[in-house]
Amino acid sequence: MPRPQTAGTDPKKPVRLPACLFPLTLLSALAAGALVATFRGQPAETGRPGKDQTDWLPVMVGGGARLRPPDNPAAHIDRNVKTSPYVGVVSINTGLSGVLISRNHILTAAHGVDQDGDGKQELGTEIVRIQFNHNNPDCTNEGMVVIAAKEVHLHPDFTGFNRPEPNDDLAIITLASPAPEEVPVYPLYFGAPRPGLLIIMAGYGPAGAGDEAKYTSRFSFCTKRTGRNVASLYRPDDEKSGRLEMFQYDFDGPTKETDKFQDGPGLGNDLESIVSPGDSGGPSFLWSDANGDGKVDKGELIVFGINTTIGGTVNGYTPFGSFAAGALLSGYRDWILKIVEAGQMKIVEDSKPAPQTAPPPSNEEGKGSGK
Repeated sequence: MPRPQTAGTDPKKPVRLPACLFPLTLLSALAAGALVATFRGQPAETGRPGKDQTDWLPVMVGGGARLRPPDNPAAHIDRNVKTSPYVGVVSINTGLSGVLISRNHILTAAHGVDQDGDGKQELGTEIVRIQFNHNNPDCTNEGMVVIAAKEVHLHPDFTGFNRPEPNDDLAIITLASPAPEEVPVYPLYFGAPRPGLLIIMAGYGPAGAGDEAKYTSRFSFCTKRTGRNVASLYRPDDEKSGRLEMFQYDFDGPTKETDKFQDGPGLGNDLESIVSPGDSGGPSFLWSDANGDGKVDKGELIVFGINTTIGGTVNGYTPFGSFAAGALLSGYRDWILKIVEAGQMKIVEDSKPAPQTAPPPSNEEGKGSGK
C-alpha cells in the first residue's frame, strides 16, 4: 500500500492512508507506553470513506500494562497547577480539547461544533464554554475558570469531518474575555516540518493501554493527560496548493506488525502514546528542552499541530498498531493570521534550541527502540 506523504517527497502526488480514520471528539492521553489497546484485527469502517478509501475517526492511550518498562495511565495525568507547562491546554464543553494561542483566542478542531458533518457550525456560539484548569489540582467544577465564546471561526475549506478528506479540521474560538493572566500563551511553529520530530500530545480524552481492548476512564473536563510520539509522515493540501497540511504518526507496540508506517520501533513502552476521543482539538507540541535538564518545563513547548483524528481502531479502541493525525500549523499559517493579528501571538519560524528528535535505536529487550 502506498505510504502517506513525507516531508521529503513530492507533496503533489496523491496519498493513500492505511486503515480507518475517526474524528477525535474526545481525546486524552492514556498510559504513555501505548496509547491504545492491542492490535487484534482490521479496523472497523465508519461508512464515510474519503478519496483515499481511509476512514478517520475524530479522537490518548499509553503503553502496555503488561510490558516493560511498565506504564500506568496515572503517570500521564497533568497536576493542574500554575507551574505546569500544560496549563494553557483547555477543555471545551463540546467534548473537545484546545490550546491558548493569544490572550483572546483558542485553537481547536472544527468538528466539535459541526454536529451533522456538513462543515457548518450547528452548535450555537452562545453555549460554547472554555474551561481553564491552571489552578485545579483537585479536579473540581469549582476549580475551573470558565469563559464564554464570543465567536467561532471554522476554516473555510472544512466541509465536514473526512468529507471528502480529513484536512482543514480547524477552528479558532474568540473568547468573550481574556484568558487568566497565569495561563501562558504558547508560541506557534510555522517552520518547515521534517520527519523524526518528537511531539508531546495533550488533551482531556479517556485513558487506556496499548495491550488492552477498551478505555479505562471517561472524558473529563478537568483531567488532562499527555503522551509522546514521533511525527514521521506528512499529508499534502487536498486543495493541491503544494503545502503540507497534516502530520501523522503510528502507535508502535512490541512487534513489527504494529509498526504500521514501517518507520522503525517506537519510543518505548513507558513513552509511546496515542490520542483518544476527546483529545481532538488539543495540541501536539514540539519541545526545545532549553535548559537541557531532560524535563518539560514552562516556556519550552511550541504548538506544532492540532490533534484531529485516529485510524486503525479495533471496536472503537486505539490499540498498538493504530495511528493518528492532526493539522500541521505551518500549512494553515495564512488563515490563522487572518483571524488573529500577528502581534497577539508568538510565532516561531526556526526553533532554537532545536526541537527534540527521537532517540537513537535501542536493543533493550521489552522496550521499543527510538524511531
